[in-house]
Amino acid sequence: MAKKETIKKDLQKYEAAKFVKSSSAASQNYLYYAPTDYRITIPGLEAWGYGERARIELRQDTEPVGSIVFYKEGHDIPDDDVAESGYIHMHLPFNMFEAVLDILRYEKPIKFEYNILEDMAFFGTDWEPIGEAE
Repeated sequence: MAKKETIKKDLQKYEAAKFVKSSSAASQNYLYYAPTDYRITIPGLEAWGYGERARIELRQDTEPVGSIVFYKEGHDIPDDDVAESGYIHMHLPFNMFEAVLDILRYEKPIKFEYNILEDMAFFGTDWEPIGEAE
């Protein structure tokens, strides 16, 4: 099956599951979540055996929507991916851990999304008013 056909089929499946935020052409290439809570796991020394130093799991309401896994310096970092269920797996170097944690602690609203065409996850804030006091 050609990549375009596979992507179109995936989009239809995710849209049916209401993972896509809106029907605009640009957003149809994204799975979109607005996480409401998170938990952090830090393993013992090489406990997972894959160079993982920390993991942040994200939920929207009570539904698990994805995780961000942080890897030690010098370790190969896997590509981001998305499971058939729509669960997003994002992979970053450990030096990004504090920046991600700061966003989770201090920003609102948060978005966690996956661009199906680029096979890449994105994490950050959603649109906020300019000059919002923090």
